[in-house]
Amino acid sequence: HLFKIHGAPLVLKGDGGKDLLVSAEVKKLLEEYGVTGLLSPPYYPRYNGAIEAGIGSLKMHTFYEAAKRGRIGHWTADDVEGGRQKANETSRPWGYGGPSPDTRWAGRTTIGCDEWEKFREVLAAERKRWVTAGEEKNRERAAQERMAVTRALVKCGCLTVSKREVPKKAVYA
Repeated sequence: HLFKIHGAPLVLKGDGGKDLLVSAEVKKLLEEYGVTGLLSPPYYPRYNGAIEAGIGSLKMHTFYEAAKRGRIGHWTADDVEGGRQKANETSRPWGYGGPSPDTRWAGRTTIGCDEWEKFREVLAAERKRWVTAGEEKNRERAAQERMAVTRALVKCGCLTVSKREVPKKAVYA
């Protein structure tokens, strides 16, 4: 339903939990829309750092939405939706002066046919370079696929990779 409303993404990332990206129904949907599924490495939560931070923000905002209505510890769908709206309106994942998720979402452009075709071509070339033929272990193959997809997204200008040092412990002056 969301793909029809907002357009399909080039890549849909999942953590493999509850077999989301490996279920037959989801695989069929991704294939129908030409979306590449990308599984995170198992037992490596740092890979999902931004997603985990977003979930933490959503939980905090949802907690406050429920508390305003006297439902501490008993969230409803309305509380979660209110938390999502507040998080997307007030969070600044791109830094202090950066846009909110709402602002970024409003400014997005849909993916055109030329961009889809370019991504498919670049991804095919990156798969030839990074994904070895044969019967490797699933983990090895998944790591090779992640490398190919990441490089294709970067080459197509759809992904910027940056590293930020995460402080080991808070320092207060």
